[in-house]
Amino acid sequence: AVTIITLILTTSIIQQNLHNEIGATKDIIDKLNLNSILALQEPYTGNSTSIKLLPRGSICYSKKSCKPKACIVTHSELSKNIIQMDGLTNDEIVSIRYKFSNEKPIIITSIYLPPDGGKASLKKDTKEKLEQTADLVEEKEWFWFLAGDFNGRHTRWNDKLTNARGTEVETFINTRQLYIENLGDTPTYNCTTGKSIIDLTLTNDKAHKLVKSWKIEKTPLSDHERRSAV
Repeated sequence: AVTIITLILTTSIIQQNLHNEIGATKDIIDKLNLNSILALQEPYTGNSTSIKLLPRGSICYSKKSCKPKACIVTHSELSKNIIQMDGLTNDEIVSIRYKFSNEKPIIITSIYLPPDGGKASLKKDTKEKLEQTADLVEEKEWFWFLAGDFNGRHTRWNDKLTNARGTEVETFINTRQLYIENLGDTPTYNCTTGKSIIDLTLTNDKAHKLVKSWKIEKTPLSDHERRSAV
């Protein structure tokens, strides 16, 4: 799924689960420009442990991971304004600090939570890093965009059912007083085994005020639908 969120200064955040697919990876790279930041999940690695086909000089992810599941890609000319927050990053979650103008920084987090298999609990390290990011943002009063594939279903965001992961994610949303930017009931995941809304765009109060709109864009190269906020 892809989410494009237009911010102040016309910067957009584009989110998609690439499902380790070459076609989806090549397609999303066409979206990268000076006014966009890509928050990606399950990037293409092929049979290796490193990310392939993405601009190497402008990609943020856990270099310690044997097979990273989350990354953020920016245009090389934006790199001077980007700091990867290594202490808040592992194979499933990555955060960057994006400084623009004289405003407080924007924290952008890309996250991938594997299917829960009927159980809600997140990997301990991922949950800790997510909570630490939320704590930091609240303390510093920074903008925060959290985009990713949560594999959590809940009627709160207009899915037809609620699973254990969805309940856990909703608890986090409520505790941290986050906004759900998703609109409507169009599935963000669509394949032969079923449809669901498992990809979410979340913001804190400061970042929510920057969002102009949100929509889903169809993509034939992924089983996750393309979502955009512009």
